[in-house]
Amino acid sequence: MESMGLNKDFWRRRPTFVTGATGLVGGWLVRRLIEAEADVVCLVRDGVPQSELVRSGLVDKVKVVRGDALEEGLEQAIARWQKNKH
Repeated sequence: MESMGLNKDFWRRRPTFVTGATGLVGGWLVRRLIEAEADVVCLVRDGVPQSELVRSGLVDKVKVVRGDALEEGLEQAIARWQKNKH
């Protein structure tokens, strides 16, 4: 893990917000963060069944917030997730 630049001790249980998780790079980033045991939250605008996130089942291992960072802003998306996580 560390040879790829992710220190597992650093990421373990660390809340991590990922935008673009249904894209190519985002899907692989989510995979690496899950392997490092991070607490991953993904902002997802559109469901993309063929994305790495969905196809691999990683979507079941993360928290998903539906929304669009450009329309509502990241602060509002994070606030909505925090409100709904309890």
